[in-house]
Amino acid sequence: MSQPPLPELREALLDDDALGALANDILALCQIQEVRVRRLGERRADAAPLALPDALELLRSGGAAAVQVRYTHDRTVWIDTLTRTATGTRLVRIAAP
Repeated sequence: MSQPPLPELREALLDDDALGALANDILALCQIQEVRVRRLGERRADAAPLALPDALELLRSGGAAAVQVRYTHDRTVWIDTLTRTATGTRLVRIAAP
């Protein structure tokens, strides 16, 4: 029996303005289910809830290695993983199975 295909994966490199616009869109248009932060030096993300603006501030300031946001938009659950790079913030988006 074969496995169903994986959902499409989307990637983008965001500058600070685009990251702010993404956060505003998620806050205004989506129902956030969970925000997780993986702090520098940690192997796993914190399970403690954190507000999206606070998580993104940790990412911008260098206090976090990655932020993962799970949210619902138009009856689809999306998972965005944001990772800070030398040239901006890498966004990887996938629809939850």
